[in-house]
Amino acid sequence: MMAQALIAGISGLLFGFLLAVFFAKRSSNLAREIRSAKEVELAALSQKLKKENFTAESFQQTKSAFLANMNHELRTPLNAIIGYSEMLMEAATERDQCASISDLQKIHSAGKNLLHSINDILELSDIESGKTATHLEKFDLSTMIRDVAADVQSLVLKNQNRLEIEIQPNLREFHSDFKKIRQTLFNLLSNASKFTERGLIRFCVASEYVNGTNHLKFTISDSGIGIAPEQIGRLFEAFTQADESPTRKYGGTGLGLAISRNFCRSLGGEISVESVVGKGSLFTVTLPFESPQT
Repeated sequence: MMAQALIAGISGLLFGFLLAVFFAKRSSNLAREIRSAKEVELAALSQKLKKENFTAESFQQTKSAFLANMNHELRTPLNAIIGYSEMLMEAATERDQCASISDLQKIHSAGKNLLHSINDILELSDIESGKTATHLEKFDLSTMIRDVAADVQSLVLKNQNRLEIEIQPNLREFHSDFKKIRQTLFNLLSNASKFTERGLIRFCVASEYVNGTNHLKFTISDSGIGIAPEQIGRLFEAFTQADESPTRKYGGTGLGLAISRNFCRSLGGEISVESVVGKGSLFTVTLPFESPQT
């Protein structure tokens, strides 16, 4: 009896061992199958991502090529329309044709607005494709500010606003990208003029130290409609006016602020905003006197 029990016990242990080996082997095979399936799935996902990335790059190249062509196809006739309308306005003024002058001014204004929108779209495309370059040069601050104020004056008067300019007396030359700064200031003054009616727009320029570094500080404040807190967070994103928000009725591509922020950051500076609905907004641009690329 004891021998039979011992044999039975050994047989049971051997069976258990064989069963364990069987399940271990099956588990190992199952793990390999799972790993293999995951590897196939990851490989397929990788191929899909590569294909989508290639498609996105192809689309970007196609878009860039299209916009490069539009640069000439759209700007050339528009500049001609603007130029001829200016010539016709001069001729109408000399002949005292008041009715014609009014119509020609509308054509000229519409052409300028359309050209500005096209420039914004092309500028954003260049930024996205990394084609924008920084050109550093010395320029006179007072002259630039007077030129920007003159360019925006028609927009200021359109809504019966008043523009006040204050420049710190000792500010003269500045070394940075003239075009980017000029366009940034024009964009901010245009927005202030657009969203303010029968109000005051103040444009101040001064120097100040930020973290021990001398910076040039531009502030543009208005007494306009202001910006809601929930809109401020996405204010500098492209196409932020392309929605049903109250600001949509004022028109525009919604690209000016996105472009301005990119310009400021490329010059080592920053742009910020403070606003109260119904009371107005304050935009601040700070730029270092020593550009990071010098």
